[in-house]
Amino acid sequence: MDTIEFRLSQRRVLLIWTAACTLSGTVGLAAVLLRWGGPTPLLVSGFLVAPMTLNISSGHTRLDAKGLTTGTLLTRRHQPWSRITGFETRTTTYRGSDTFIYAMLSNGKRVKLSAPLDSTNGHDPEFAAKLERIRRHWAAATGPVF
Repeated sequence: MDTIEFRLSQRRVLLIWTAACTLSGTVGLAAVLLRWGGPTPLLVSGFLVAPMTLNISSGHTRLDAKGLTTGTLLTRRHQPWSRITGFETRTTTYRGSDTFIYAMLSNGKRVKLSAPLDSTNGHDPEFAAKLERIRRHWAAATGPVF
């Protein structure tokens, strides 16, 4: 069975945001050190946002013969195929909409996949095809259901 890996299609935009936040934090820190005044707390807050956007931009999901692994720079979750009972999508709406894929587990819990993601802030035109590819890979790994 082949290995499939998905990364966020919005990765480039998120990395640009990370760079902008880091630049903002650097300017804010320089303003504090040089005592320029102005909106320095707002600028320094860029240092707080940059790690978060960097973490989100590293989202990936890997499918292989053993199971599904999803994560970011700071998190990683592995689920063997035998624990997965199916996949569903959920859409959240807050300042736009984000559609995530969840793996449904045999114990009733859900695991949100870090990638792929469909969003109004970064539409993924291949989202439905990627979801179908995940479902086909799961079906092939678990075999026919009797």
